[in-house]
Amino acid sequence: MKRIALLLGLAACTTATEPDVCLGGEVSDGVRVIELVLEAEAGKLPAQLRLPADASMATLPVVTQVFGGWDDALEPQSARLGPGRSVSLRVALAGPEWGEGVSDTRGPLARQALAAALRFASGDAEDAAGCTLSRRAPPADVNVQLLLGLSNGGNLVYTTLADADLELGALDGVITWETPIGAQLVNIEHRNSADLYAPGTCDLDTGTLRCPFLLESLVVADGALCFDLDADGACAADEVVRTEAIDPLTGRFATSAELLALARVAGTLPADWDDEAESGAFWAARDAALAVPAVVARYPDVAHLLVGSETDHVLTGLADHPHVYALGQRLQEAGAGWVRLNPGAAWTGLADENAVDAPLRVGTADGWLLSEDDESPLEHILDAAVAELTDHARARAERTSR
Repeated sequence: MKRIALLLGLAACTTATEPDVCLGGEVSDGVRVIELVLEAEAGKLPAQLRLPADASMATLPVVTQVFGGWDDALEPQSARLGPGRSVSLRVALAGPEWGEGVSDTRGPLARQALAAALRFASGDAEDAAGCTLSRRAPPADVNVQLLLGLSNGGNLVYTTLADADLELGALDGVITWETPIGAQLVNIEHRNSADLYAPGTCDLDTGTLRCPFLLESLVVADGALCFDLDADGACAADEVVRTEAIDPLTGRFATSAELLALARVAGTLPADWDDEAESGAFWAARDAALAVPAVVARYPDVAHLLVGSETDHVLTGLADHPHVYALGQRLQEAGAGWVRLNPGAAWTGLADENAVDAPLRVGTADGWLLSEDDESPLEHILDAAVAELTDHARARAERTSR
């Protein structure tokens, strides 16, 4: 009996000292990167955790990060594009090269992928290897849950949060970086040209951001639809009207309602463009401005922090920043309880100016926007944004527990 007890004790000791299969990852430039696979409705999707390599004794907020553009993969994302003092979770949205799902241009399948990431980030769900976030990254404080949408990633953040059919985890705050709302701005249909766009003319009357084009600039020449910026009556290669988003249901370009209307006035509708009904359906499921009221109703206590600079990456050539201010205005009009443009107390350069819930309105020129020096490198301002919302979430939790 003693020998059996001894053997059982040795077996228990051996088991206790075996390394946890959920730990590990590669360390590069002070960042630990842990590769994993999440299971979403669309199939298994590769994901990635990033955290400081020296964070073994830290308690770090969890930031689920959504990259910009229309890409579904993880590959284009560099370490520079994420906050450093956090446990950052990124997931491939779909695509045959990166998982079992099919790309749907950030539609319902992408929302399902992000929802799976949020459930894993909450600490309750397991990945495909049976590991929870807390086992993968012990420094993670799963009680602080933030969402970071970079550029077009912000549109996916809000449309996912508005999707009542999705089961999501808890959420404390949303950070967006220069998220373009409205089809015209997401597609950059204005070409950053003051000849096409008059600053201060955008509005939110229809629930999304609409910016009038100058009709006289649109011409049909050389068999193409063009913005004749040099007024020579011809279509140069850099004047051909373009759009960014491909509608997965039709395989055609999902242009804005404004551009469609101009094309019809000009006497042509390119065969590779959606019509009004198709375009409307596409953008209704992908435009953050349209999703905001449902998000605020579902998450009334979530804080929203908008990050933007004076020369932002969307409207580099224009004199105002309608997408930044319009998103803030939309949130405030929907009744969001905490909205700020750029960090305050955590970012001393603006601490005395950009008060929480200071009015944000389309048409504001440049109030409270960061200079490029303040924003570079980008992770500094993202660290400040995460730090501010982390402090806000913990303070609110402490007040609630009293």
